[in-house]
Amino acid sequence: MLGPPRRFRAPDRDRYVADLFRSEPFRKHLFALHAFNAEVARVRDIVSDPMLGEIRLQWWRDAIMNGAGGGHPVAMVLNATIAKFKLPKAAFQRLSMPASSDLYDDPMPTLNRSRAATAGDTSSALIQLAAIALAAARIPALRKRRGTPAWPMR
Repeated sequence: MLGPPRRFRAPDRDRYVADLFRSEPFRKHLFALHAFNAEVARVRDIVSDPMLGEIRLQWWRDAIMNGAGGGHPVAMVLNATIAKFKLPKAAFQRLSMPASSDLYDDPMPTLNRSRAATAGDTSSALIQLAAIALAAARIPALRKRRGTPAWPMR
């Protein structure tokens, strides 16, 4: 994947622009994380039946858990990102769960708890995955430059 897919640039312009500020070696990994999020988020908009959406979401879950992508450019780079930075695959499973609930237009059982749970499984999980990847990439450089542990003990 040479650059971000258009499907990611248009609906998630803020993240796309923020990703451009990272250096080239890391940018493709952030693009992969955010493109996956855009792919999962748009499922509801592109299917005519909830079961078709469930199939699409399950394909993404299987692609991540099995480390395969069937030639899908986002899945291929996403799996490389997961492997390189040892990202937890369960977090990607949780990222796709709210999209599954959205397919059915079911009301949230309790507003406050559901809002917090949804935020924890979507935006904040995505931010945490990006932070893990960026920190993992930065730690060896810090150790090399300082000759000490990257995170000094206090």
